[in-house]
Amino acid sequence: IGDNLYRRCEVVAMEWVILDVLEYECFSPTTLNFL
Repeated sequence: IGDNLYRRCEVVAMEWVILDVLEYECFSPTTLNFL
């Protein structure tokens, strides 16, 4: 059970990282233009 929970947390963490990267890729040009 503990191992399964750990894997689930790992998947959620990976999704957060992917979303973070996607947001960064989307907002990066806007930020560069602003600067």
